Amino acid sequence: MKEYLTSNAEYFIEICKKIALTGYNLEPRSIKSKKFGCIFIATEHKAENWQNVRQQVSLMFFYRETELIPDSLLRQQLEEMKKQNYVNALFVRVQASHDQASSLLKIAPSSLWEKIN
Repeated sequence: MKEYLTSNAEYFIEICKKIALTGYNLEPRSIKSKKFGCIFIATEHKAENWQNVRQQVSLMFFYRETELIPDSLLRQQLEEMKKQNYVNALFVRVQASHDQASSLLKIAPSSLWEKIN
């Protein structure tokens, strides 16, 4: 968890890639570094892509600030998810959830992963 909070931007993105691949079997297609962390546009990782099937796209939001995620930022990311037709959104953060954010995330197909150890 210490590296997640204190690492430089490049190493932080590597940590997030490992979380996406090993924890969720998602492979980043696009990575945007932000002040609060980073945002991935990811698709399912397939070792053998012999099927010609359209890959479903997910939004992964890595937040490494110790404060709670502002509701405005959550709403903005959920609106982006809807606008771009992403299948779901995954929010990764270290802080425990608060009721308002948890209830907001129940509206959309999203999940919240907290307390990285």
